[in-house]
Amino acid sequence: GLTVHLDCDFATSNALKPDDITESAFELRIALMQEMRNRNPDIRIVDARQDMDAVTRDLARWVWFAMRQVQGSSVPLPATAVRQTIARY
Repeated sequence: GLTVHLDCDFATSNALKPDDITESAFELRIALMQEMRNRNPDIRIVDARQDMDAVTRDLARWVWFAMRQVQGSSVPLPATAVRQTIARY
């Protein structure tokens, strides 16, 4: 499976979703995410402070890598379509 953490600082989070979470609760969330990554080094990280195109490109790349791993276990994938989609980003 694939686990991706969208990582950012409190200012970015608050700018995107004002008053969604307090700063102290945000810090606890970040600490939990870090603990999860310490226990599972396969968790992927995307920097959510980037612009939307960069975040989308990073997410697509991790999904594509994960699909390639699954493909090795006999699940057929439309590789050409995936490559074309990734190439656009």
